[in-house]
Amino acid sequence: MEFAVLGLGIIIIVAYLLEDLYLRFRIPDVFILILIGVILGPLTRWLPSESLGHAHLVVAKIALVLLLFREGLELQGRVLWESFRQATVLALVGFPVYAAVGGLLAWLFFPSLTVMEIVLLGTMLGATSAVVVIPMLKGLNVSDRLTYTAVLESTVADVLAIVVTLALLETYHIKGFLVGKLIGTILYSFVMAGLLAVVAGWLWMLFSTKLTFFPTTTLSLAAYLFVVFGVAEFLGYSGAVAALVLGIVLGNSDALTRQLRKIPYPSALRVSPFEMNDLRRKILEEMVFLIKVFFFVLLGISMDVLTVEALWYGLAVSGSLLVIRWFIVRFVLPRSFSWQEGAVLACLIPRGVVPAVLSLWVLEEGLAGGSLIQKGAYSTILISIALTALLILLMERPGLRRAFVHLYLRFPGGKGRSLVAGREQDQVVALEGASGGGTSAGSESGEATDIGREHSTGSS
Repeated sequence: MEFAVLGLGIIIIVAYLLEDLYLRFRIPDVFILILIGVILGPLTRWLPSESLGHAHLVVAKIALVLLLFREGLELQGRVLWESFRQATVLALVGFPVYAAVGGLLAWLFFPSLTVMEIVLLGTMLGATSAVVVIPMLKGLNVSDRLTYTAVLESTVADVLAIVVTLALLETYHIKGFLVGKLIGTILYSFVMAGLLAVVAGWLWMLFSTKLTFFPTTTLSLAAYLFVVFGVAEFLGYSGAVAALVLGIVLGNSDALTRQLRKIPYPSALRVSPFEMNDLRRKILEEMVFLIKVFFFVLLGISMDVLTVEALWYGLAVSGSLLVIRWFIVRFVLPRSFSWQEGAVLACLIPRGVVPAVLSLWVLEEGLAGGSLIQKGAYSTILISIALTALLILLMERPGLRRAFVHLYLRFPGGKGRSLVAGREQDQVVALEGASGGGTSAGSESGEATDIGREHSTGSS
């Protein structure tokens, strides 16, 4: 037992060091934490996955809830609306394409799967993972709008993956499929989860205003968040949407309470704005950090189900998703984003919580191909995270930057920012001019200038 406590302490200290390395040099801490789990589990069997049961799925849910709530607190006004529109388009365009790719490759790699099982595997791989995306964006010098767009896209796609997968499982049992019912279920899940979170946010502000004995610490807020998430899931709504909207309501409570004062209603129901001070924010950050560490290490430990065949499938899916996403982002993302931000968004293909949870549900449903589905999902999770981490690490290498300049030439360049936080670079090439049919020599010169010198100039 003492060795377990010792190991836990060492892992947390190492995680702090890895986070600092990521913020400074973009060495991917997320993937290294997964590798630590792989070493502890599949390679050495010091912590076999059987001894942990489904602990990694429980931790995954907690990590998802805390991360979405924290991001919701930061979403403000007009940026929220613009990011939501862009994220919804990306999710609605990307989800069916990604699902089709996952299903097609499952048909090629796992010929023993039935058509239903192939569609199930493809569907659960249709969404990026906010649990992975948020930590990876933390150390990059990108705009808040890009971060919000990526987080909201993951949230919308997660709901689509969950609802469609559950609808397919219901189809498997009743031997019927209704498109109208599926669309209605998706909309119902979104709307009711949002309404539940709005009411929950108002109740939190009411209780903290009127009841002097009501606990308003960060831990009690986290407990309240878990209750809201659990109630939403129990009622068949999206717990992820509820967590995000609760954060949005509390994060925008100043504006909301000002609007409510214009409406005549009993003074007993009037509330004070929620205050997220620096101490609360710091405690929440520490909670998110700890649960993130546990999730990725446990995810690595659970990878002992993988086979060589499954790893090849995961590699094929991850590579295909990356290529397809580059073009989806190129044609869907508004030109108000810089080409650097388009490049970052195009590299975010990690899969995580949703396919892990859904593959376990499918396995428990007793489908004949349930084991293959779980192996395919887990291999894609591992390799997609590794590939995303590698691309983020290599984002500013000349060869990759040149590829992104060509691919996102229609996006504005402007005064470019280095993707490493705290550094800037001069970009004097006019990308729009280069795309307008300049000479070959001029284009090459523009690319060389764009990929060229970096110097430290402080924050922009």
